[in-house]
Amino acid sequence: MRMPKKLIRLILLCSFIVGGLYFLYEWKKTRPISYKKRLTNNNNNEYLDAFKQQFLKVNSEGDLDEHIVSVTSDIAKVVNVTTCNYNVHIFYYAWFRSVSQDGAWSHWNHEYIPHWKPKVAAKYRTGRHYPPDDIGANYYPLLGPYSSLNITVLELHMIWILKAGAGVLVLSWYPPGLADDNGPQVDQYVRTILDIANKFQLKIAFHIEPFENRNVETMLAALRYLLDTYGDHPGMYKYTDGRPLIYVYDSYLIDWHSWRELLDPLGSYTIRGTRYDCLLIGLLVDEAHQREIINAGFDGFYTYFGADGFTFGSTRTNWASCAKFARSHGKLFIPSVSPGYCDTRVRPWNGGNDRHRQNGAYMEEGWRVAEAAKPHIIGVTSWNEWHEGTQIEPAIPFSYPGYVYSDYTSDGGPFHYIESTRRNIERFLHLIWLFYWLIWLIIFKGSFFHVMLIYA
Repeated sequence: MRMPKKLIRLILLCSFIVGGLYFLYEWKKTRPISYKKRLTNNNNNEYLDAFKQQFLKVNSEGDLDEHIVSVTSDIAKVVNVTTCNYNVHIFYYAWFRSVSQDGAWSHWNHEYIPHWKPKVAAKYRTGRHYPPDDIGANYYPLLGPYSSLNITVLELHMIWILKAGAGVLVLSWYPPGLADDNGPQVDQYVRTILDIANKFQLKIAFHIEPFENRNVETMLAALRYLLDTYGDHPGMYKYTDGRPLIYVYDSYLIDWHSWRELLDPLGSYTIRGTRYDCLLIGLLVDEAHQREIINAGFDGFYTYFGADGFTFGSTRTNWASCAKFARSHGKLFIPSVSPGYCDTRVRPWNGGNDRHRQNGAYMEEGWRVAEAAKPHIIGVTSWNEWHEGTQIEPAIPFSYPGYVYSDYTSDGGPFHYIESTRRNIERFLHLIWLFYWLIWLIIFKGSFFHVMLIYA
């Protein structure tokens, strides 16, 4: 017995409404968020004057270099920025310290890391760098060797990242009392960074570094601390399912059998189904890590490294197959695009891994390959990993006797990579929107016309 045509039309109409609502729900996950009202409520002149006064305190010796004054002219353009994308995550480091702000240098005075082979190490320079002119980077920041604790620097970073279009900062993190070999503790300043990010409606995800004695038990303690301390902060990034998303650098240092105790629902230390359940993203270095990450129970994997071809994960020609592998197992694949790579000011023997910026073409190609893999999230390595030359933060021409820093002049100027990143993010957003629209069209309109042909 055939259904009445009126009932069929009603069912189809309901399916269109439900489908449309579902489409809007999915699109909302990736749509840009408007900040125009928030940022333009301020009086621009007062806003710029305040920044100009604060910059008098930024320089490491308490004096304002002329190039820093020019920063304020860019802010006038930035305050009108309107959107960002929470599906673009940019790696961020808060380990820099300056003499004027903190009483001592940190990271800008990075050591020259010796090669592990004594014969090779003997051919290269050792010792440390001596800021403010001599810093551990191949590029020189527009802001000079700043302190990551300077509120003005932090706010300007947020504004620039907002201008670039990224919505999430992936903050390098060590548990309380711990730090990397060249830097200070970061955790005690996390709440300040969260507050400032939230002021601009940006989000913070955590990037757990390979801290001392890191194992499954200490990782569980670290996750509990993070979520108990910061989990309710409005600036902490949550994925679309409401769970925090956390990256684990060098996750392969713990074998997958041990990780399974933390990430499998039946594991001895499982976080699954508890208040500490979160999306944990492992680092993909070798090809074998794909299967190990899946077996361990991770929720996905990311590539991080900026040098194409340096690892299996960072090799762009592998991204399509990596994405397919991840999707087939219901996991996230997060490729990381980078403007280039150069770390010879901290690893003088590592010139073979340099990846020239090619006037911006290197990063443009990375974006295109990443987009072709159709990931839900794309990473950007990095905002300010100056040691490895992957930063998109503005850099300027600078030199001191015996060394001339690289810069972005041939690429398009100090702000080229901010502007380039924004263009690519906008294209990425449109591709996601188009993807959901086509799915809705195929599912609902396809079924509509099919049924109409049968019952009309």
